[in-house]
Amino acid sequence: MVHAAQRSGCYPKRMTLSRRVASAAPSIIEKRYPYLDQNLVEFLSSIPRDQLLRPGQRRYLMRRALADLLPPEVLNRKIKARFGRCFCVALEKHWQKLERVLHRPLSSHLGYVERDQIRKAFFAMKNGELSTQGHKLLDALSLEFWLRDAEARGVILIERPVPLEGRRNLVESKA
Repeated sequence: MVHAAQRSGCYPKRMTLSRRVASAAPSIIEKRYPYLDQNLVEFLSSIPRDQLLRPGQRRYLMRRALADLLPPEVLNRKIKARFGRCFCVALEKHWQKLERVLHRPLSSHLGYVERDQIRKAFFAMKNGELSTQGHKLLDALSLEFWLRDAEARGVILIERPVPLEGRRNLVESKA
C-alpha cells in the first residue's frame, strides 16, 4: 500500500523505517526514534557479529571504545551502580525525620522490632554499610510509617506507655 504523500511526491521514494514511523500519524509533536536512525542501523549492520556479541562480555564494543577514557574499575564493573546507594543517600537526606521516628517506634512498642537494633542498623545503612538484610529494614520502616498513619487516622488505637520523665511529673504533681 502506497502512502498518499508518497504518490504526491512529497516524500522521497526510499523512506527509512524511522521516517515511516514518524510520518505514519500526523502530530504536532515530532516523534524521534534514535535507534532507528538510518546511519546508526547501517553502521551497526556493518560491524562483524563477533565484535558485537561476545559470550560473557556485555557491551564489549562500547567498553573497547571507551578503554582510554574510563578508569578500569568503571570500565569493568558488572552493574551501573550499587543498588543500595540510593537508600543511603535518602537516609542521609531525611535523617532528622527518621531519627525522630526511631526515637520511640510504634513497631518496637508492639514487639515487631527491637528499638536499639533497628536504630543501629539504620545508622549503619545511612553511613554506607549495606547489609544483605537491607530490604528487611525498609520493610520495618514501611511498617512503622503504616502504623503511625493508621493511628493518626483513628484506624487503630495504640496505648503508649508514659515516658519516665512524664511519670515523675505525675508523681510530683500528686504529692
